[in-house]
Amino acid sequence: MTALQTPTFSLRSYPAGGGLHAHGHAQAVLPLHGAMALAVGTPLAVGTPRADAGPCCEGVVQDGVGVLIPAGLPHRFGANGPNRFVVLDFDCPAAAGSFFALDGALTHLLRYVQDIAGPAPDTRLAPELQRHATALLCEAVRSRTAVDGAAAPGPSPALQRALALMQQRYAEPLRVADVARAVGLSVSHLHAEFRRQLGKGPARHLADLRLDAAVAQLRDSRLPIAQIALRCGYSEQSALNRALRQRLDTTPTALRQRRGTTPAALRRRP
Repeated sequence: MTALQTPTFSLRSYPAGGGLHAHGHAQAVLPLHGAMALAVGTPLAVGTPRADAGPCCEGVVQDGVGVLIPAGLPHRFGANGPNRFVVLDFDCPAAAGSFFALDGALTHLLRYVQDIAGPAPDTRLAPELQRHATALLCEAVRSRTAVDGAAAPGPSPALQRALALMQQRYAEPLRVADVARAVGLSVSHLHAEFRRQLGKGPARHLADLRLDAAVAQLRDSRLPIAQIALRCGYSEQSALNRALRQRLDTTPTALRQRRGTTPAALRRRP
């Protein structure tokens, strides 16, 4: 493993599973779309087989949650379904793996990066833009993963379970009360956890998941609009139409005329 000379970021999609490996530099993985389970192991000792390195932290990188992997720590991953992530390779003094919540400012920064990169998987940004975006992302991750020189606490186990449940079941008639019950919290406690760590409520997060899925399917498929609405958790087509008008100031027809536009490129209303 060699140390990194210049920080960089790239946009990547991952397969269902990857072998245990490590880097000579820190790496942050930030979600744009989809989810990926990841286990970060203990440092590799000289002569110790990689398979013997047990995980020191495990979690899921998904909407609302990123991960910082320190230099030299082995890790393995497993993605499920279509996915896209920002991968940041940089120098960071963290000594242990850390999952952390993405607040509103970092989420907006990721949406901007996704917007300028576009939908192509092999996008390359102009050098000057790449340099500035990398610097902003590095500083954002450093500031959110260190508190007085120590690793910042990641999302609570209950919040991680709630995020995973929403990612898996947003297409169902899922209610916030269902999520709270499934993760062992009251509705008010779940709402407080979302507000404290993500800066938005659970209902808004669930609505974001459904809307982003609907935009992606309207953009990339020719399925009937009513079918897309049902596949993305809306009770009927008119509910999807209202959400698009209220949140993105657009319509299904307008989206289909803008094929190749990412959800992040659309104007979101508060």
